[in-house]
Parts: sequence; structure tokens; C-alpha cells
Amino acid sequence: NYITIQPGAGNNLTPWKIWELNKWIKLLEKISVTFPRLNIVILGDVFDKDITHYLTAANKNAISLIDQTGLEELPYIISKSLLHIGGDSGLMHVAGAVETKTITIVGGSDPQIFGWHKIDDSIHKIIQHKLSCHPCYRHYLPNQSRTSDPKNCPDFKCIKGISVEEVFRVLSDLMPPDLA
Repeated sequence: NYITIQPGAGNNLTPWKIWELNKWIKLLEKISVTFPRLNIVILGDVFDKDITHYLTAANKNAISLIDQTGLEELPYIISKSLLHIGGDSGLMHVAGAVETKTITIVGGSDPQIFGWHKIDDSIHKIIQHKLSCHPCYRHYLPNQSRTSDPKNCPDFKCIKGISVEEVFRVLSDLMPPDLA
């Protein structure tokens, strides 16, 4: 039994898509207490290597495959997962395509463009705090009320405001009842 997570997104050049590392650490700690038999496979690329130690230290069942897999292996790994958690990223698209349950932590992106929740919102969950400036980034008609470039957002509070408890609650609801 395992889940997959991808803490990074956009080669770490898209801060409106990246949930804070300390929150990932707290989430993994909560998972280790509530689901002690659940393994966590951490996925990502070379841009995520510097966070591997922090995440594996947060949960004794965490296994990092960051920068250790090829793109051709990822659909299989994710398809065998009970759940995939991450931001608006390529691996989230893979998870949706292989019909793995998903939790997408969304900042300034517009999930109406990419969201798997539109296919089946019973297994594809979006966690988002939609602010008045949303979406700050989309392929067309970006909202420019606070900044003309989402990288220059003064606070990224759309994604920073998402709590560990919100994500954990959704995760718990999607886990098989006999896993705890």
C-alpha cells in the first residue's frame, strides 16, 4: 500500500503552484501517525533533490524516487498508487490519465483548464483558496489585479493559506477504511 506525492512543480520556477515544504513535512508526519502501514513514494525531478532528506525524515515509510525514474516508468508507479497528491504539474496529469485518485493543491492556476475533478469529482479532489485575484495565471485572460506577472505576487496567500489539516482531511476520506 502506497501513495505518491510530488511536492514540486514547474521546475520550482512557479511559486504560485508550490505548497510550502514545512507543510509537506507536517503532512507526512500526520500520515505516519494515522496510517503507519502506508508507504509514501516521493516523486520529482532534479529540481526537487534538495528537499528529499526533509521529507524522508518526516515519515519512516517515505521512499524518495526524486530524480531516479524516467518518464516512461512514472505512469506505472502512479497507477499502482492508492492516491497521488501534488500541485498543478505534469505528474498530476499522469495520475488523472491512469485513473489514480488525486488531490491537487492549487494556488494561482485555474483548475477549470486542467482539473481532473471535472471527469470524476468523487476521486479527483481540488483544494484551493480562490481569492479575488484568481486566477493569476492561466493560458488566456490572466487576472492582473495584483500583478501582471504571477512570479511577482507579494504573498502567494492563495497557496500558502491551504492548511495541512485541509489536505489531511481529504486524504483520510479517500483512503480505504481498513488502512488506519
